[in-house]
Amino acid sequence: MLKENYGLTVSSLKQLNGYDDLNYHVKTLPAYCNPHIDSHRPEGYFLKISNLKDSRQPELLNAQRSVMDHLISKGIVCQDAIKGINGEVFTNITSAKSGKTVTYAASLRSFLPGRVIAGLTLTASLLFQLGEFAAKVTDALLDFNVPYYETFEHLWNLSKLPKVSEVVFAVKDEKKRKICEEVIKCFETQVLPKGNTFRLALIHGDMNEHNVLLDTDPSSKSGLRISGLLDFQDCAKSYPVYDIALFISYMLMMGTSEVPQEDIPGHMLAGYSSISKLPPEERSVLRICIAGRMVMSLVYGAYTYHLDPTNEYVLETAKFGWQALTEFWQADAQKSEDRWNEIIKQYE
Repeated sequence: MLKENYGLTVSSLKQLNGYDDLNYHVKTLPAYCNPHIDSHRPEGYFLKISNLKDSRQPELLNAQRSVMDHLISKGIVCQDAIKGINGEVFTNITSAKSGKTVTYAASLRSFLPGRVIAGLTLTASLLFQLGEFAAKVTDALLDFNVPYYETFEHLWNLSKLPKVSEVVFAVKDEKKRKICEEVIKCFETQVLPKGNTFRLALIHGDMNEHNVLLDTDPSSKSGLRISGLLDFQDCAKSYPVYDIALFISYMLMMGTSEVPQEDIPGHMLAGYSSISKLPPEERSVLRICIAGRMVMSLVYGAYTYHLDPTNEYVLETAKFGWQALTEFWQADAQKSEDRWNEIIKQYE
């Protein structure tokens, strides 16, 4: 496929993690035959084969590409699109499935250097950087619009948290299930009714430990710099507060931090606040939104595993996630807020 559509000869192919799609790190021989490629890239390329549902929605894939291109123009590092021989951004791959021929959309992109956050020990300085980055992404998207997203609905949009109730049965532990039900109820009664007071804009929708890349940087306090943002499948027109909330939730669920768990949100909020202030209306619901995303991730992970016990990737968040959710939700809300504010002031 790469030879025919991109004029590239594969020298190595390594499969990467993916929730719904097939992702590969592809390296190629130096020789190429493509008028849209300027030079050989020894670091290789990123090949994404979209899942069947997304492949059947070219408007969705093009909208995601538009968001990436816009962020690149704003200085946020994302994967560049590598055009095919004929100038196309997406190419089709046919395959047999259940006796029928199906078509998948494939896209070749630049391969970004660095490593994902997963597996690292979180430090205060790194958490601050991550909060900064979330604010920069939010600010970059506030003035951008893609018509497709005006009517686009996505199951992973945090506003859809009430639908998690339909599959919460997949959580077999009664105590865990009750926490999920309590968080969902709080979200329904304390967050959704205030939606008309929140900012409305495009959001990334999935900043987590696998979608933000880091590279070494001796000049920074953490010794690291953010080198890229991946995975735009959950982009939506929604509330920007969701992006920082879900980013915090995934850092809480990593379970590898040298700062106390309860302080993780404070350091990230300090970084966020150094770039952009969360409006009071959004800040007032942040804690519930953080817990809500934890519930969404953990319950959908349990449900997906219930449907396909071979898909162990979806359980990765659960390794420490349930403990993180329980500790976070059972902590005194006012004391948590006070502690976060105290940490923010330490950076000022």
